[in-house]
Amino acid sequence: QEPKKGKEGSTRGTKKGKITAKEMQTLRQSVFHQAFTDAGIEPKDAVNLEPKRQFKIVSDLIKEKFGFKYVAKGEVSFTAVQSLLDAYRNLQFMAHVLGLPNEKMSLDGEIGLALPSKATRYNAAYISAKDGVEGVKAKVQDAGIIEIPVIVMPERSNSFAHEWGHALDYHLLKRFGTEWSKGITGRIRENLEGNERPWQDSAPKSVQETMANLINAMFFDKAELAAKVMELEQKIEQTKKWEAKTGKPTKKLPALELQLKRVLEGSTRSKIGKTQYRKDAESYAVAFQSDPDYWTRPTEMFARVFEAYIASKVAGIGGTTEF
Repeated sequence: QEPKKGKEGSTRGTKKGKITAKEMQTLRQSVFHQAFTDAGIEPKDAVNLEPKRQFKIVSDLIKEKFGFKYVAKGEVSFTAVQSLLDAYRNLQFMAHVLGLPNEKMSLDGEIGLALPSKATRYNAAYISAKDGVEGVKAKVQDAGIIEIPVIVMPERSNSFAHEWGHALDYHLLKRFGTEWSKGITGRIRENLEGNERPWQDSAPKSVQETMANLINAMFFDKAELAAKVMELEQKIEQTKKWEAKTGKPTKKLPALELQLKRVLEGSTRSKIGKTQYRKDAESYAVAFQSDPDYWTRPTEMFARVFEAYIASKVAGIGGTTEF
């Protein structure tokens, strides 16, 4: 089902005929008890403690290691504990494959983590706080009224990497974007006029170029994109030569340069062939009887490709993807 307005999250809903929330979860108790050991408690003793006591032990450890602003749970402490035992192990795998310190999983303490007891409107979500607005709170099911931004992981959801992708998207927008939008990916792709500046002057060139390459890789056929760049570069060179020869500036040169800029930054609306990934995203709307604009939204395409990347990398070094 579609998440409520203002939330980024999975549309893998619970309506009949769709993939259910349960099918997207881990359906057994956690088999990873290293968190108890690292907290100085024998796992065989820890599992016999009251669930609320277990939650206190593991959530404190999670906050300390990963830096989350808070860890909030729903009414069912046992379910939250099982999720956190998986999280303690696998967030370390995620940080490792990204080459980041563990505390970056909370984006340096910027986000909280909520663990409601039931998956209702969505299987998982990232709830963002608008740029410059501090202390905003939202009711998150039975986890209560909590400060945003927050990653919401109901029941035994396995969608943390997807939602963290959304969080990263907004994190980059907040630090380097020029205007509030649906993540920096949305800010780039919604640059309809082409003369707006998605990035602040202080944004590192490497970040701008990498994000442009990623967006183009998600949306456009590689060969056709390269051909378009070459075509525009040739036209620009020819126009410059003509201007130099005649001594007459033209309006054509700025237009061509703007067109090339949009292609290189990922915001072009030129008719360039679509990637198979983008074609598949469009077909999901039919399969899930959902909004096609949602499935091809840059923020969603980015989050889906990010979670697939993380899953592949973690599995490649012998890890697993619970949580």
